Amino acid sequence: MGQEKPSGGFSLDDSSDTADVDLTAMTLQCLEPYATEEEISAIIDRGVEFLADAQAEDGGYEAYGDKSSESVSQVILALSTYGIDCNKDARFRKKEKGLYDNLMEYYKKDGSFSHLLDGDSDPMATDQAFCAMAAYSRFLNCKTSFYDMSDTN
Repeated sequence: MGQEKPSGGFSLDDSSDTADVDLTAMTLQCLEPYATEEEISAIIDRGVEFLADAQAEDGGYEAYGDKSSESVSQVILALSTYGIDCNKDARFRKKEKGLYDNLMEYYKKDGSFSHLLDGDSDPMATDQAFCAMAAYSRFLNCKTSFYDMSDTN
């Protein structure tokens, strides 16, 4: 895992030790089929700790200078993959709220989600939020993960 940074996170930037929340969460999602391998399991654990440490005081995540719903969505997807309750796990609760609660702050009256907290409806943010909500629902209902779904017809 050559792109893993000292913090336990991941990035596409070879020239920096700075990890990226979104890429770390997506990498963890991709590692699910290999999670029983000891080395991969340790990488996943370090990645989850990076995501916990990277969380802002208000419960969100900053990427590329802004706090966005997409970052929150990707972390929810990653945590749900590994059976970590994004809304109840103490590592991901800030100011009495979990990550799912934080994601819902981006919800718009028209049923979409915004990229930025005070932004307009955004198709990519909406798509990623719906994926995160499905992943969390599958976790809460003891189903296989979002990218597994081997329990569906």
